[in-house]
Amino acid sequence: TGSSVLGRGGQMFLRYALQTPAAFARDRTARRAALAGYRARCESLGVRLVLVPVPDTASVMSEFLPEGMDVPESRRRLYQEIVGEAREVGIETVDLLEAMRAWRRARPEEVLYQPRDTHWTLAACQRTAELVAQRVTGLGWLDAIPRASLRAQPAQERPGLGDLAEQTGLSPDGAF
Repeated sequence: TGSSVLGRGGQMFLRYALQTPAAFARDRTARRAALAGYRARCESLGVRLVLVPVPDTASVMSEFLPEGMDVPESRRRLYQEIVGEAREVGIETVDLLEAMRAWRRARPEEVLYQPRDTHWTLAACQRTAELVAQRVTGLGWLDAIPRASLRAQPAQERPGLGDLAEQTGLSPDGAF
């Protein structure tokens, strides 16, 4: 449909992630001002800010794009520009795109995004949580916080086709 693209192996992608970014995404000055404003607001509240930009599926799993489709160069640059601008204004940043690409190189069979959904798999959620925890621990931000006793819960499957498949209007009875 208009909002999603079916790729190889049944992987679906948001169409907008395969297009040139919108005006705000191209406006570096406005982005820097917004990021600096977030940082200042958090500081005024005594909150430490860590930015974890979430890369789109196409940037992480481009090998599943339909033949002849690719992520535009302007969109490829956008993620790194945002990471760089956040760092320039003093925001701690976790580069999830490079981490996810490294995870894919190390374990190419491990899927990080749901096939017909914009959401991560359980593996991607766990790896991301560990990465962010390592970062904030390394910064010493957790030193004064008492540790809670946590217990792992069994993974739960999310029912349904997935948000991208549902956008197509196809019924679950054999559509995929």
